[in-house]
Amino acid sequence: MKIGYKIIFLLGLVVCFAYTLKATEQTPDRRPKRPRDDVTSIENTPSALQSSTTQTVEQTPGQLVSQRQAEILTKERFAAVIGEDIINSWGIEWHVFADPTLEFDAPQKSRAISVIHNKMNYLLKKRFDEEFMVLYGSVAGVRGQRETVHADRLDILTIKYFTELYPHAAKIASLDKQGGVQLGERIKVTFPDGSTLLYHVKTHSEGRLSDKSTAPKLVNPQELLAYKILELLGFGCEVHFFEKSPEDVYIATLDASFVSKTKRGEFNVFQKAAGRLGLGGDDAYGQNIWGTLADQRRQISENAEIETWNVLEKNLQSDEIAQNFIHQQSALDIITRTMRLCDLLNNPENFGFTSCDDRLPQLKVIDFRVMDPKELVLEDSDFRGFLVGNGIYNYASSHDTMCYVLRNRPRAARVAHALHIMNTSLIHLVDVINRAHQIIFTYLQKEIFDTKRKKLEDELNSYSETLRKNTEFFKAELEDWSPEKDRAREEARQRVLNRAR
Repeated sequence: MKIGYKIIFLLGLVVCFAYTLKATEQTPDRRPKRPRDDVTSIENTPSALQSSTTQTVEQTPGQLVSQRQAEILTKERFAAVIGEDIINSWGIEWHVFADPTLEFDAPQKSRAISVIHNKMNYLLKKRFDEEFMVLYGSVAGVRGQRETVHADRLDILTIKYFTELYPHAAKIASLDKQGGVQLGERIKVTFPDGSTLLYHVKTHSEGRLSDKSTAPKLVNPQELLAYKILELLGFGCEVHFFEKSPEDVYIATLDASFVSKTKRGEFNVFQKAAGRLGLGGDDAYGQNIWGTLADQRRQISENAEIETWNVLEKNLQSDEIAQNFIHQQSALDIITRTMRLCDLLNNPENFGFTSCDDRLPQLKVIDFRVMDPKELVLEDSDFRGFLVGNGIYNYASSHDTMCYVLRNRPRAARVAHALHIMNTSLIHLVDVINRAHQIIFTYLQKEIFDTKRKKLEDELNSYSETLRKNTEFFKAELEDWSPEKDRAREEARQRVLNRAR
């Protein structure tokens, strides 16, 4: 009976504490949550702008939590309830909670709160009195509020960034993030003419997660460079970067359905085209992406002779949609190999196609990972992986259409097409790398990166140089390839394997 009472009483305290603290954060410009998606919105109306100029500067969420810590986590308060001798035995440096130079999540505070939490949990087995339960509830409330501060900070920073980016917008509203483990949200920008833009905002790949309080790592400039290169090549969405610290860097990408300010397409991840989402009309949608490729491919046995595959190649020449699919998949395969990107083409949820009535489907990347530093340089084995049609990418288990384009297609056709792409669509790839490098280099000149700039610039410069060399290496290998050299290389490889047995 006592335990049941304790649980109910404690839950009530935590809820009341959280509600009270949340209420103190509300301001006229930051409206309460709406029943559905909207979390925050700013409308550029005369009254809103006027009120914002007459108000005092509000405390940040982190400052509010620091203030609560200073008020609640005092030695005197705990000693009055638990006893001074017991409190002294905990070895807590209580003064850190009142130190204005320490942020709410400073290591000193985090360690002290962890000790308090563990000690209070132990006492919870023995103490049933209301005085202790109130104290325990206040500690639980402070701990819980810490976990929401970073989401609030992201919201404030995002609204600020897009308000400055679009000063003439009629309204800028934040919406809940859809999927993914990284901390983030969506931003909807509404203009006076009623047109809108939708952005997806998230932390960098080593940043904070939405469901964990683990400390973020320093942003990887290689990831930022890759996003910018993909955008400039047309395979990525419009991308923006903003930050609170070198560890808290945020990436905002324009929704992949965007075609122009007055036109929107329909974006779907490739998983839908592959029929793995279990949605109605998946087969019909797939045909809109790859044309007759799937039907013709399924008529051919996996072990068919090369002549049969060559007939398929010839039959597809007149299919504009199939050719568009083959070209874009092949181009992105080259990009992922030279840029050393993973979790992309082998993950049908990280890319898809934007369809619009008056144009062919456009392949768009929405997520990826940059490989570990030790794997960034292209080597002979990596080019052999391309020739085989797999390597580090598991194309063998991908959808029939994709498996054909990147693996089962006759090797001579794949090599010739890849070289054609590098001499046409990707002929300016090195120039794009240089342009993207300059954009990210300029971004890193912000004062907030001062203490980390040397390390970040070194990593950026190293990755950019590696990408240039990878591009040159891959193209040279394509130019040097021939069926005769391919057979000789395979025979040499077999001899090495035989000697090793």
